Amino acid sequence: MKKLYSFIYFICFSLLLGACIDAVNLPIRDESGKLVVEGLISNAPPPYTIILSTSVTYESGSVVARLPNPLSGVSVAVLDDMGNREVFKETINGQYKNTANGMRGQVGRSYQLEVIMPDGRKFVSIAEKLMAVSPIDSVTSEYSKVLKGHSFYVNTHDPRGERNYYRWTTYGIGSLQVSPVSNPSPASCSPFCWQYIENKTLNLLSDEFIDGNQIQKQKVFFAPYVSQSDFYLEVNQSSISKDAFRYLQLLEDQRNRTGSIFDPPPASILGNIYNANDSKEIALGYFIVSGVSRKRIIIKRTGLSDRLPMPIPLAFVGKCCDVYFGTSQAIPPWRD
Repeated sequence: MKKLYSFIYFICFSLLLGACIDAVNLPIRDESGKLVVEGLISNAPPPYTIILSTSVTYESGSVVARLPNPLSGVSVAVLDDMGNREVFKETINGQYKNTANGMRGQVGRSYQLEVIMPDGRKFVSIAEKLMAVSPIDSVTSEYSKVLKGHSFYVNTHDPRGERNYYRWTTYGIGSLQVSPVSNPSPASCSPFCWQYIENKTLNLLSDEFIDGNQIQKQKVFFAPYVSQSDFYLEVNQSSISKDAFRYLQLLEDQRNRTGSIFDPPPASILGNIYNANDSKEIALGYFIVSGVSRKRIIIKRTGLSDRLPMPIPLAFVGKCCDVYFGTSQAIPPWRD
């Protein structure tokens, strides 16, 4: 009898619990129309690119996304602490560049972005000093039969007695020997297709716990082995400010969230760009001022086994390289 009462109690409690659950519609943060900025200046040779857009909130059912809307017809300039000012010209919709012989970042100087909107509002970035960065001592690679590809590592040294924040950006170029595909007619093909592969992960490091020490085997890239042709790699080691480091770190943390119920809701990460006449109006994005050290290497991949199979499309009309998101245009001479 006790078991019967327990069962009835359990059923009643479950029904009451279910009846108490109501749908909760949380408010969605509306940030449509905000200025979004992506750009930098460094001591690497110009031109530099500033990308401007406005945020657009898109909602469909339970899916909410913030999409960029390219922003044209804006006045864009970069200023330094010596009174120099260079205007960036719009090249394509929402992208602004300076000239190849224009302003070049110099170590020790401070730089600031200025954006004047079509309605007259002026946005400026907080001025940041361009800090020197240690040179890259070497770039090494290791081949893994298990992963079927090369891992690339940077070796460098950290200056003692000063706080440094690092960022590595890397891209590789490999060629594929492609075959014509047809449906219904043969497509035009080049014997080689060059693929540009960029590492989209934000690779960051603070020297808080390694001040003055060697930085060994900092992984910066992985290239799957799909072709026996040479693989070309460029590594850029950059110095960034403490604020830029925190901004990028928060951005990467937000990207890597698992999406569980325990994750905090996504929020806009504040950058360093604000309305000059209303400091409470803050743009999205960050204007980075950075010292850069670059190194290029070439890896010979002949004689390796266990190559990954190259995917072959079943049907495609057009140039073969388009299938692999590549180009038939050969790369320029590759020099360090």
